Amino acid sequence: MKIGELVREYRLSKKLTQQELAEKSDLSLPFINLIENNRRNLSVDTLLKILSAMDIDPSDFFRPLSETSDDNLQLFD
Repeated sequence: MKIGELVREYRLSKKLTQQELAEKSDLSLPFINLIENNRRNLSVDTLLKILSAMDIDPSDFFRPLSETSDDNLQLFD
């Protein structure tokens, strides 16, 4: 699973639209869309802004990945 897919999963679990996440994280809607579709790499700072906007601790964001095999983790294409 890629980072963008995780962002989308968490956003949906928080019942947020992309627009709401964009506003809460002070990022643009097109940028959120690109991230979720894995068409844009994001910096650690940007990821932290997104996680903060969703009230997610960074360690919780990556926890599901640590419980799966390394083959399922795909950070980059």
